[in-house]
Parts: sequence; C-alpha cells; structure tokens
Amino acid sequence: MFDKIVIEHLNIKNIKYILQYGMEKIKGGTDRAPDQQYFFMHIPKTAGTSFLTGIYDNFEQSSIYPNFFELQFINKSKYLSRKDLIAHNDRTKVLEQRKIIIGHYPFALRDHFKLDPIVFTFFRDPFKRALSEIIHLKTKSPRYKDKDVDFIIDDRPRLGTLQSRMLGYKPKKDNYDLALKNLEKIHFVGITEKYEESIKVFNKMYQWDFNAYRRNTAKKDYQLDISEKQLERLKEICAPDYKIYNEAVNRFSRIKNQITHP
Repeated sequence: MFDKIVIEHLNIKNIKYILQYGMEKIKGGTDRAPDQQYFFMHIPKTAGTSFLTGIYDNFEQSSIYPNFFELQFINKSKYLSRKDLIAHNDRTKVLEQRKIIIGHYPFALRDHFKLDPIVFTFFRDPFKRALSEIIHLKTKSPRYKDKDVDFIIDDRPRLGTLQSRMLGYKPKKDNYDLALKNLEKIHFVGITEKYEESIKVFNKMYQWDFNAYRRNTAKKDYQLDISEKQLERLKEICAPDYKIYNEAVNRFSRIKNQITHP
C-alpha cells in the first residue's frame, strides 16, 4: 500500500522519473564510476525542492542518489542521515558510483566522495529560513503540531545557525573562519531571494537547462500563531547566521560577475 506522502508526490512529472529509472535499470543502469561527481548540499527550506526538479530533469535517474524513486519509495520521503548514508555507501558504493549526491548533508560530506565533487547549494535569509522551518514542522511533524514557537526554538538549537553549521561552524569553537573558508570552496552559491536570477547564472555557468519554476511545499493558507516577543526571539537566535548569509550573497554576486563579464 502506498504511503500518503508518496501518493501526494505522484504527479505526471514524478511518474515520468519513476518510469525513467525503471527503464534505466532494465538497461543496466549507470552504476559505474563517473568521471565527474556533483554534490547538492540541500540546506533545508532554501528552495532546494525546486532545485531538485532541475536535477531530475538534467541527470539520468540511476546516476542520482537518491533519485525520485529511492527518495519516495525506499527512504519514505526523507534523506538518510549522514551516518546512515555512509553505512549505506559501505554496502552499495553510491558515493563512488553515482554522479550526483543530494541531501541535507554538511559540506564535510565531500570528503567521502571518490572524486572531488563540484558542490552546489542555496542560502536564504536566516530569519525567513527559520520561520519557514517552523511552519514546516508545525504542518508536517506530529511532534510539533500542537507546540508553540518557544517550544520549537528550545527543542531545535540549530534552528537559527543551521546554514553556518552546514559549513562546519560550531558555536563552542566560534570557528566562523572555517565556515567562511568552506563557503569559498563551494562552486556555485545561489540565493533563495534571487532564485530566478540564480538559476540563470547556474545554467550559464554549467550549460544546463534547469527550470526556474518554484515548487513550494508549504501550506499557503497556514497562519502561524506567533507573538511579537517570539518574533524578536527568533530574530535574535538567527543573528549569528547573517555573517554567513551576507558572505553568500557576496559570493553569488562575484560568481555572477565572473559568468556575465568573463
């Protein structure tokens, strides 16, 4: 029996990805060592779901991990944890044989690839990102459905600094220098607030055909019950992440200038 979440994702386009994967498996798939690897570091709530459509449209399904079929039917609509992915890789060698790896994994995952991967990611205004994550948790997770914003903030200490942490930042070490160095190593940095512009630059940079169509998985009619005091608290915990976000915006501007004015 299909899971409800899987059924919700079975539109015509996604059925195409499933059929494509099936045909590729019949023909032997592409589970062979690639000559180039890519890593989409999907930071949650930064338009990554929209970017996934471009990945599915531009790569063979059997060259992606996880592809649409694996993500929805095997992984139950969730990425494996980093620990589980590495354990899975020990059995299947996906980090050696797949061309592109996608997921909510930190920059440090690239050390586990067979080849030095080309890394893509998107950054978003930290406050907007955190607010979007809270709405996602309230509408999608039974744990948080009836909880207030203060509970979620207390329960998720990474909420305000997630983007920095994805780059290796650890508050106790106050090692923003490491996060900034890793940011400079990312090959393409897009900005959620400039999504269409980011996709245009990305396509020109790699000569691909990613669509700028935005897929929004949030409930459009959902009204979050949040007080002014909670809004201020949320802004306060997000403040440290702006150091990385502002540098990401600058990095995107530099990439854009290099591509448009070589």
